[in-house]
Amino acid sequence: MDYIKAGEAPIFFGWGSMVKEEPLRQAWEAAIAVVEDLQIRRAIFHVTAHDKHMLEDRVPPGVFLLDY
Repeated sequence: MDYIKAGEAPIFFGWGSMVKEEPLRQAWEAAIAVVEDLQIRRAIFHVTAHDKHMLEDRVPPGVFLLDY
């Protein structure tokens, strides 16, 4: 909750119950590109055990990983 209160409203990215690796990888690649290309300063990436490993080394600055 501190992250949300700490500044402007973040943009939320999450793919629900997607579990197939290649579509997840493509979706996260697109999300990363959007954050970088539009210079989004604050975002939340909602991750699961299926996709967290795809992002841990590639999280753009200002992005919070919300793990459930």
